[in-house]
This record gives sequence, structure tokens and C-alpha cells, in this order.
Amino acid sequence: MEAAKLDCAILYGPSMDNFKDFCHILEVDHAALRVRNEEALAQTIIDLLHDNKRRDDLAAAAQRAADRHAHVLDDMLAVLQPYIETV
Repeated sequence: MEAAKLDCAILYGPSMDNFKDFCHILEVDHAALRVRNEEALAQTIIDLLHDNKRRDDLAAAAQRAADRHAHVLDDMLAVLQPYIETV
């Protein structure tokens, strides 16, 4: 989510087990690109460096997705707050 909030085009690989839900959100919103391996990563980076509009569109879509789901962190902190105060 941090990259999305920082106006970055997001690329990620196949090992995203800890972030499946957010990756799905980004994919549905056309806000990130999954790459299968190092070669695909390199080619995608080259493509995005030559295509400012595509890169900017990805970053903007990621920002919108992150903004729509920003409440998740606040919700989590609200649940944890009673435990934090007792420590």
C-alpha cells in the first residue's frame, strides 16, 4: 500500500501470499502488474520507462485503490487499541 500512496507504478512477482487480498484489489482496478520472473520484470520496467502514460495511469489507479482502502489500517488499530493501552 505504501508504494500506491507514493504515486508509484506497482509491479510484483508470484510470491505475494501475505498480500493476496491487496494484490487482487490492485489487479481488479488495473493498478498493478504481476510479472512471472526476472526477465518479465526487466521487460516490464523497460516498457514502463518508455510509456509515461501507462506508468502514470498505473500509479494513479494504485493511488485511488489505496485511498479507497485506507480505512483498513485505522480499523486494525481500533481493534488493537485496548491491548496497546494495557501494555
